[in-house]
Amino acid sequence: MFGRTQGALAATLGLFAWGACASDPGGPSDLRPAGPPSVLTVLAADAPMGDALAGVLADVTETATFCKVGDDKRPGFVNYPLAVGGTQLCPDDLTMNVPEVIDASPLEWYARVEFDRLLNPDIEDLIPNLDANGQPDGTSTGTIKNMFPFTLTCGGVDVPYDGYYGPDGNNVTWPVGPSLFVNPQNVGSVATSAECSLTLKTNIVGKTNEPVPSDELGPYKFKLAALQVVGATPGQPDDPTMPDAQDPTAPDVVNFNAFIDATTVTAADVHIEITTACGTPGTAAVAVVAADGMDPTAIDISDAAAPAGTAWVAGKIYQITFDDTATVKDVNGGPGSLPAAADLTICFST
Repeated sequence: MFGRTQGALAATLGLFAWGACASDPGGPSDLRPAGPPSVLTVLAADAPMGDALAGVLADVTETATFCKVGDDKRPGFVNYPLAVGGTQLCPDDLTMNVPEVIDASPLEWYARVEFDRLLNPDIEDLIPNLDANGQPDGTSTGTIKNMFPFTLTCGGVDVPYDGYYGPDGNNVTWPVGPSLFVNPQNVGSVATSAECSLTLKTNIVGKTNEPVPSDELGPYKFKLAALQVVGATPGQPDDPTMPDAQDPTAPDVVNFNAFIDATTVTAADVHIEITTACGTPGTAAVAVVAADGMDPTAIDISDAAAPAGTAWVAGKIYQITFDDTATVKDVNGGPGSLPAAADLTICFST
């Protein structure tokens, strides 16, 4: 179950409602007071690569994967707190929809469905939170697991989920609302590159018990991002003349955007050279690739010729690139690739 300040990234996203709550029927962004609840937009949590390989990880955001055409209540520009000045969710041109989200974050994905009216609050159960003594602390956690108002599938397989009802907000606040938030109970159980489908059920009703129109039940689709490398420690140096210093006993750690099947990255996929300077060809070394014992999204790379108990020969400059034709997989079989040398060349001194 998930409270209105819980769930994936809710600590930084879900508890903000920037702007005034829509309760005055005279305001330009207010909710419609009566009738069946209509779906204005469906958002998916995505994480564009941005400059991740350069060491700057992009924030997970919410991006519209559906906008209701012709409805002036749908959100346009909103005060998104992690974007300077806000962000555009739906086009100002009401005749335009949006393309399907294809880069939902494999380890932090969720969806949000915004409506133009308040829902019947029975869609959600509120579970009292307990203090250290086992007594109610005056707060509650919301859950929709008893109503199950959606069918959620990824790759054609049903995905167990939970979520909550957010009655606050409107089409200019953050998060937009009122909305139903839904995320998988186990985000790591879905393969990268899988297409997900969210279909509303008829038990989603407004405050006057009118159901969502049958032609707005969906399915609404979005796709998880492909498996890819998002960084390395040490990584690509900012200045090739000043490579990072690396402890010879510690392997190079390469991180992916999902739980990686380390057995699909072979020594032949990793090219190690001992060189005199970053960017200069050197003497080939044999790579050892292993799962990282602390992080299931990472692999460890070391030199097979390193002394026992170490990862590298001390006093050397190492350069690591990847075979740009190599394919890898996550633990759920989702496919991906390793970055070409032009995109990521790791270099460090030991």
